[in-house]
Amino acid sequence: MNKFISSKISFRDVLIYIESEHPDYFDAFRVPEFDDEGMTRVGKDSKAVDCEELIHRWSGGLDAGQFKGDPNVRRAADIWNTPKDARLNVMEQWKSEIRKTILDEICTLGKNYNDCQDQLSRKSGESTVATLTEKRIIGCTTTGAAKFAHDIRAVKPDVLLVEEAGEILESHILTAMGENTSQMILIGDHKYASRR
Repeated sequence: MNKFISSKISFRDVLIYIESEHPDYFDAFRVPEFDDEGMTRVGKDSKAVDCEELIHRWSGGLDAGQFKGDPNVRRAADIWNTPKDARLNVMEQWKSEIRKTILDEICTLGKNYNDCQDQLSRKSGESTVATLTEKRIIGCTTTGAAKFAHDIRAVKPDVLLVEEAGEILESHILTAMGENTSQMILIGDHKYASRR
């Protein structure tokens, strides 16, 4: 999510994306390695050339530099001859596709998380319902009636006893009633209730 919010997609991210989605471009931007052991390619600043060198040069409208003669660059002459504006458009399209992929992953993870939460709630509810089913009397506060309304309805109590009923409207408690509830006993401050 942080990666999506920041929307800073690096050249490395683009390379990872185009390796599977646009392999011809990936091959054109692949920095060849020396065959000789211990040898490292360096740029003008005498620093080692990393895997992002060619895509960096291409997106900046430059040619392949010291890699012009390499076979993968020569095979991709049409890619390297693309005008700078078109290159920028392609880069923006890839970044947009990467953001969409990240967003899809976030949505999938969010859905999976919600599904797990639902499963946990159902499992927790099953144990609560099993416990409540064993009881002769179920008493709860108005908060408990609202919080466990689904579980209370699943138990199908004949009589429902609700404490603190004088503090809220009866309609808030009715959600806990099941179709089998024949009697509801509301316990609360009758003086407070009469003032309402």
